[in-house]
Amino acid sequence: MSYLICQRGRGISQKKLIELLWGDEPASNNPENALRITFHRMRALLNQLWPTAGRDLIAYRDNGYVWNDAIAMTLDSEDFDRLCSNLPADGDARLDACLEALALYRGDFLEKQGSAVWVIPISTHFHNLYVNITLEAADLLAARGRHEEAAALCRNAISSEPYHEVLHQKLITQLGAMGDQKGASGVYDALCKRLFDDFGIRPSEQTRSIYRESVHAPSEKA
Repeated sequence: MSYLICQRGRGISQKKLIELLWGDEPASNNPENALRITFHRMRALLNQLWPTAGRDLIAYRDNGYVWNDAIAMTLDSEDFDRLCSNLPADGDARLDACLEALALYRGDFLEKQGSAVWVIPISTHFHNLYVNITLEAADLLAARGRHEEAAALCRNAISSEPYHEVLHQKLITQLGAMGDQKGASGVYDALCKRLFDDFGIRPSEQTRSIYRESVHAPSEKA
């Protein structure tokens, strides 16, 4: 159902749906019948919304199935993609758009179906957008002296990107600007340990330089 919704308005052939559902190992000797049973059950489930929802939302067309795009609906993922792809040029408006986009992000796309072949590239696309928008929003916030907000965005992103050095660099910089040298050292030490324990490497020279500057820099609050 998720695939149909993401492709709403576009007919998906039975062959394609069988491949998505069962790959090279069909559920039975008659995969077309198994597919019909699957859609019968799906429509029955949708009928809990209203009596004809199953037929209203899922149509059979040209030997395939299509999610009816005539019924209005919006997806957070599409709104997120639109905002990220159409950021205003103006600083304040750009920041607002970044923050609006980040507020829509709720983690990996279809996390429970994350191993599905069709989900992986979409999830990767949205995750990369999230990291890039986080980096940009952090810079825009920092330029306005809003270091705590910038640091919070970086921390959130690091929870899903624990090896991303640029995110750590920006977090360390924000903590240094806030006068939290102890916090900056904690972030740096945790990154060093993680990189060495998992890969046997040290942070880049750029990260080490940013760390040294941040722990010795005067606080903007001073």
